[in-house]
Amino acid sequence: MSLLAILLGLWMARRTFQRIRHICEATEAEHIGPVSALLKKYASIPMSVADACLVRLAELREDASILTFDADFNVYRKHQHRVIPLLQPADRRV
Repeated sequence: MSLLAILLGLWMARRTFQRIRHICEATEAEHIGPVSALLKKYASIPMSVADACLVRLAELREDASILTFDADFNVYRKHQHRVIPLLQPADRRV
């Protein structure tokens, strides 16, 4: 393989990673507001950032269920008032 081919491959890989990074940054920015709103709404529980992200993902995927041992998810709602389908063990004593 020639040096030119290697350099061209590296340049193309770098451009691809830059595009992916920009897409990820835009996606993250798009969800900061909704996740922050969830954290404020459930501050008295308190809701963790990880919990807020899972609720946000459930809002984005209507068919989503969340597998959890965390009883707080029985309180959390997607889209303000809709129950989130949960997969929880029947006996929560751990």
